[in-house]
Amino acid sequence: MQKSTLTRTLFLITVAILICVAIVNFSHLLSFFTGLLGILSPILLGLAMAFILNIPLKLLERLWDRIDKNHSRRSHGIIKRITCIGLCLLALAGIVIALIFAVFPQLKNSILGLVNSLPILADRANGYWQYLVRFMGRYGFKLPEININADKILGMVKEYFTEHGHMWIDISFDVVSGVITAIFDIILATVIAVYVLAKKEALAAQLNKLLSAIMSDEHKKSLLRISSLCSRTFTGFITGQLLEALILGGLCLFGMLAFRLPFAVLISTLIGVTALIPIFGAFIGIALGAFFILLVDPVKAIWFVVFMIVLQQIEGNLIYPKVMGKSVGLPGFWVLIAVTIGSSFGILGMLISVPLCSVAYSLTGQIVKDRLEKKNKNKTV
Repeated sequence: MQKSTLTRTLFLITVAILICVAIVNFSHLLSFFTGLLGILSPILLGLAMAFILNIPLKLLERLWDRIDKNHSRRSHGIIKRITCIGLCLLALAGIVIALIFAVFPQLKNSILGLVNSLPILADRANGYWQYLVRFMGRYGFKLPEININADKILGMVKEYFTEHGHMWIDISFDVVSGVITAIFDIILATVIAVYVLAKKEALAAQLNKLLSAIMSDEHKKSLLRISSLCSRTFTGFITGQLLEALILGGLCLFGMLAFRLPFAVLISTLIGVTALIPIFGAFIGIALGAFFILLVDPVKAIWFVVFMIVLQQIEGNLIYPKVMGKSVGLPGFWVLIAVTIGSSFGILGMLISVPLCSVAYSLTGQIVKDRLEKKNKNKTV
């Protein structure tokens, strides 16, 4: 047996043994990777933030170079990099703060309005139910008599919180500790992102040296080509998804103002944020928006759902495939297929399914092109 064949056989046997061991100890392996992911989450979040912030950073640096032609000195480059990173962080913080001030005050008012209008809603619900009882009685269907009492409902809620106060204290403690941990992770991730952005050229050079040391030139070129394709694809996906969310949120705001639906700013903001989840995210926003309007006017809630279903159909079948197809270089049909498959893996799957499918689509196209060219050359020879 030749040495290469023996090496390949041993490699396949080793891989098969490792796969069997992984299947047998799947639960332990899953818990190990879950814990490892929790430890590495600030680093991964920082790298993701650096990748996203690098998009506006490059635009700001190009604008800086156009405005200031005298940029030959080293100190100039340091000042430019620090200033542009600071502007990106300020813009990100401004967007987050604007979303908080747009959502939470109206959310607070909605909850207070629900509590204050609970007696009116209870009377209205009793009226609807009595009408339904009389209507169904005409056709021989007898419905039970139900009397919704607002004071009784509030009393039941207070009694529940009184009896289960210790449970809510534990939940509140877990929530507070989780929030503190999340804040710490975000601060650490921001520091990592700033460092990566500030030293991205030096880090790229170090990575290039490492690849040259452990890989052949051919494999290194292939890896760099795939990495460049992934970078372009994910950059196009992020910009396209943000543009899509802005378009959908703007159309929602315009329509709600035109139809005089309540909570236009709050709901349009929620629609725009949830639209970052490809295609299906807007339905989450529709459910939240319908709930808020339902507390004020059930009829308007129905009209809101009808309006958003029509808008979502237009967005999902016309706007989204065109915007994302141009951004990631993927035909609209494959965008829909990618999101449908990605939905099986939750929100994260829906978020990354489109760029991953675009990368696979481009690589497959390149492989097919190379194979056909090679085949045609062989025929010619």
